[in-house]
Amino acid sequence: MGCDAAFTLSADLNACTAQAEELQTYSGASDLSVSLGSSPIGSRARCFEMRWPADSEGFIEGFRVESDTDDVVQRAEVFQVVTETTLEQIFNVSDEIASTGFECPGVIGDDRLVWWFQSEGTDWRLPAAGTRAISTGARLLIRVIYEDAVSTESTHSAAWLTTNSPTHVAKTATVYNPFWLLKGAFSLPSGESSIEKDFTIDLATRLMEDTIHIQEVRFDLGPMGTQATLAIERESGEQVCVDHRSSLNASNLSTSPLFAPVALHQGDLLQVACQWDTSQSSAEVAWGMQAELCRAVITYRSGADN
Repeated sequence: MGCDAAFTLSADLNACTAQAEELQTYSGASDLSVSLGSSPIGSRARCFEMRWPADSEGFIEGFRVESDTDDVVQRAEVFQVVTETTLEQIFNVSDEIASTGFECPGVIGDDRLVWWFQSEGTDWRLPAAGTRAISTGARLLIRVIYEDAVSTESTHSAAWLTTNSPTHVAKTATVYNPFWLLKGAFSLPSGESSIEKDFTIDLATRLMEDTIHIQEVRFDLGPMGTQATLAIERESGEQVCVDHRSSLNASNLSTSPLFAPVALHQGDLLQVACQWDTSQSSAEVAWGMQAELCRAVITYRSGADN
């Protein structure tokens, strides 16, 4: 299965990219800024914790990380911690986290709220699909990834653009094959010009939704990633190409709102396929946030909010 001539809606892999609309940006001032702390020299990725300070439920329209050192931050991701014990259980850290943050793995969970890329300049990344809800006093985990190992200590702040009157509220699901996280389960042989891996999932059923409407897609690969595809095989047998990327940005991470939402029902299989070129690698490559991976980050609305 893949986005090829067999597909009902597309006979050309690149036809899917025409469905993507331009990203919305906002270059004004934030209405909320929270100091995160500083990163130790040598850091490649760091997690910081913060509490949502609002007295009532908030809705995110934009987010970015501001630093006193230019271009040190490549990207950042925000996760909402569901339970009070999550950080302690997963990362073995105390409730009082130092101002220098702590090391954390790349795959944290499906509760990702929003992400931001330095490569998009200083503009805000506005979710085209709608705002993200944050509950009162929510515990947030902000994962900051650096362009290179930090050579000078840098202090960060999380800047937010918020609203109290959202038009729509969107959700985000990080889709990956959990089996590939096991040691030795995901490996890419060296010296190959084209390697492809894929997996399928009944995402609507997993999310306990009758129908979801996919609004936006981002692919996570790695420096050797060359192509990524998101496709649907409907319960009826119809095949739909949702999005295909053969041109990824400098960090091989690409985000794009779809021109029109794509419905995904219970029983439909969502397929994620990734392709790599390891011809310049001299050793086998394993899964890792600083190496190679294959994930799709999907922004969606439930059927009731579309």
